[in-house]
Amino acid sequence: MVIPINDFESDSFTNIVDNNKNNNLQQNLDMVHTDDFTLLIKQGPQASVVAVIAGNMPQGEANQLQKTLEEIHKLYNEELDNVEGDPILFNNSEHQLRDCLMVELKPE
Repeated sequence: MVIPINDFESDSFTNIVDNNKNNNLQQNLDMVHTDDFTLLIKQGPQASVVAVIAGNMPQGEANQLQKTLEEIHKLYNEELDNVEGDPILFNNSEHQLRDCLMVELKPE
């Protein structure tokens, strides 16, 4: 899912970057809003974490995603260096990703 988002970002903002005289400028898409949900995207050097949020974003969600992304990079550094598309290498990352699950309900 992140690859199509990155492709969209690249295609959509290439002209802005190309027209900017500062060649070091790099833009990253970190949030996508739709009518039904919001995607919060945290990008790291070798992996990204994306949260789908319905309603208002719980406080601390962005910080939790960043913390989880850093933890995954630390724990799975070797696997990320050698990934060839086999997701089985990351089956044990479920524990870290569960920390990103948040539910906040409106009081009745």
